[in-house]
Amino acid sequence: MSRARTWGKRILLGFGAFIVVAVAAILITIHTDYGRELIREQVEAKLNDTFVGGASIASVEGSPFGDLTLSGIVLNGPDGKPAIKVGTLTLKLGLLPLMSKQIRLSGLIAEDVDVDLRRGPDGQLQVTRMVELGPKSGFSVDIPEIIVRRGHVAFDTGTKEGVINLDKLTIFGALHMPNGKPLEANASLRGSWRERSVPVGVDAVVSSWEGVTNIPSVTALIGGVTVAGSAIRIVPGTPDAAPVIDGTVVINAPAAAVKHLMPDITLPTDIAVAITAYSEQPWTQLSMIGQVGETPVRAMLSADLAKRRVMGVV
Repeated sequence: MSRARTWGKRILLGFGAFIVVAVAAILITIHTDYGRELIREQVEAKLNDTFVGGASIASVEGSPFGDLTLSGIVLNGPDGKPAIKVGTLTLKLGLLPLMSKQIRLSGLIAEDVDVDLRRGPDGQLQVTRMVELGPKSGFSVDIPEIIVRRGHVAFDTGTKEGVINLDKLTIFGALHMPNGKPLEANASLRGSWRERSVPVGVDAVVSSWEGVTNIPSVTALIGGVTVAGSAIRIVPGTPDAAPVIDGTVVINAPAAAVKHLMPDITLPTDIAVAITAYSEQPWTQLSMIGQVGETPVRAMLSADLAKRRVMGVV
């Protein structure tokens, strides 16, 4: 999770850097073919400096005093092949904050987005190595409205399942990433899982600071299986300590729905449980209440995640 959070931030800051270059160039040469081509070249050069496999932009249109539209964006993976493609990216700009190292947009709309989460020969996801390491930019990012329309994600699971495709993705969200302060984000995602012909939905509020992830609320729906969580806190483990996991998770997993999603798994009956965890290092205390089939279930458990042992009563 820590690695995914790191490359996610780097990609966002990479986008932020090229937004700054684009706006500065447009202020000099507005509404001319020469000016737009100059802007495109400068933005593309910045992207090539940021992304290991290179990048390209087909065209730049619009005004720094309104909407700026970039078309035909391609960000390549380390193998030089497209990893992220965006048909059009419309930025609703705010100029003055750029002078104080802030990227503040009133909105961002990405349409016809295609993401290829393929793996390299070593089994690692290519997207985690897309961005060149470098010094921190010092920029703050504030985007109160993010919209993604007509998205598609192909994810190589690295298992016999192969590649799974999420289609017709629509995302509404917001991102607040002030320099030197916690990252805060919220998102609502809807789409479908092609191979299983089921709807997919996620609603989440997330914050992250100094390696600690807080999830005040999250709800996920995949076919007939639902998972909801609240007040979740995750602190990554270290060589000397187990991870810290606090919060409540509610799971509703009908046996037939699970079988449809994961044919290799056969539950003996439907499961509906609520699990609450809180950490008392080295132990994680777990309480569970719910129902397995027609049978009520209660449990009080103590888990030592570092030594992989559990004790308690069911």
